[in-house]
Amino acid sequence: MSERRSPKKRKDAPIAVSVSEPSSTDPVLISFPRGLPISIIEEDEGDLPKFKCRRLNSKRGLVVTGEDDTCTYSATAEGRGHDGRLTKTYVCVLDKKARTLKLVPAAEKGTIFALNQTVKEYYTPNVKHGTRLVGDGNVGDSGTSATDRVKMLVESFGSKKKQKVMKSRAANRVNINAVVGAGTLMAASVAKQEGISEANRKGMEEGGEQVNPSDAALDAARRNLLPPFNEKAEKPFEVYDAETIIGTSAWTRVSRIVTKKVVGESEQMNNTDDLILKLMGKINADKFPSIRTLMGSINMSKTSGTYKMKVAFYVYLATKFNNMLGNRGEIRGKTLDDCIHSCHLPHDVGYKLFETFGTAMQGDREGYQVSKPKRDSLLVQILILYVMAHGKRMKVSNLGPIFKDLNIRAKEGVERLRQAGFECKKSNSTGEYDACLNVPLTFPRPKLARR
Repeated sequence: MSERRSPKKRKDAPIAVSVSEPSSTDPVLISFPRGLPISIIEEDEGDLPKFKCRRLNSKRGLVVTGEDDTCTYSATAEGRGHDGRLTKTYVCVLDKKARTLKLVPAAEKGTIFALNQTVKEYYTPNVKHGTRLVGDGNVGDSGTSATDRVKMLVESFGSKKKQKVMKSRAANRVNINAVVGAGTLMAASVAKQEGISEANRKGMEEGGEQVNPSDAALDAARRNLLPPFNEKAEKPFEVYDAETIIGTSAWTRVSRIVTKKVVGESEQMNNTDDLILKLMGKINADKFPSIRTLMGSINMSKTSGTYKMKVAFYVYLATKFNNMLGNRGEIRGKTLDDCIHSCHLPHDVGYKLFETFGTAMQGDREGYQVSKPKRDSLLVQILILYVMAHGKRMKVSNLGPIFKDLNIRAKEGVERLRQAGFECKKSNSTGEYDACLNVPLTFPRPKLARR
């Protein structure tokens, strides 16, 4: 009697495809933008990295952290509307025998966590009495200092962001040759003055204007303080551009948020209270009454309404960032993502603010610090955008509320606006300052110090 065999399925038999709904057990996908760890490439090179996941809060947001023998890894997904992503990643599970294909979404609705890699330490130098010893046993020792070695490693293998941090730290170091009274500085100053005098002589011979060294220095200081501006603008609203000030990435993020909140509202919207609460929340709307009043004055039925609302929303985010700095100008956190999350900012907006105004703390302190000059630049930016959100006339009748929300004195706020080219006057009736921007653009002359 012959044995019966089950009929074989044809190779071209159809495959049943199913898609799973998102759940808490979805796989977490990670990537290594800076290259795979050596322990993954080479089997005998240390233990594989181990990873952990935790929620940013009870409802949304996920943090992935890991470490191996040499590096630490971290990545964050905010989970706020799933970050407005337009693509999702799925894991495909194919069962050849059952002829089924199951699509499982990655965690956080299809997110790939791009890990930020940090080296624990490069090496331990041999130091005696505060001086690094020559021939301390480190590989490749040729008299190079520990700082120079770290610098070379970052320049060769570090990200652009890490390289910027290293350049910022190098710029903060005091060079003995740059100290007033040093012979090198004296010689350089004399040569510089001779060069300017020669340029003035040639310029006058050619019929040009004489170059004033103090004017050149003043112009350089002004450009460090102010956002980009158009000196030749023919209309007040052409002097500053909101998207240029905010940055493309942060502006795109702000635009998406505002557009998403506006969707579903009536085109002929006269009362914007619901929209304000959607953007700011009840607590923050009460905490920043000047911005709430500004948003409430915007007529969303006009073409310019959405644009003004985007600028006003960024003013709210930047003001919240400024107030989080406190008097010391610091925001603590182990990573940049932690600092951004502690400020409750959209990631692109927070990254732009920290990148533009912040500097990573050195030593044992973790977090970012904003220096006094950078804090002044931040305040100028907020005040300029606050005026821009009022319309193309570039006028504001009462600056008192925004000064109060920024926790600055009226005198300080007025001085910042005047440095940006605004004309500020004090009202005799209310005692508050108003501001307007006129063209052609003019800047105040520096005040002479009293003897």
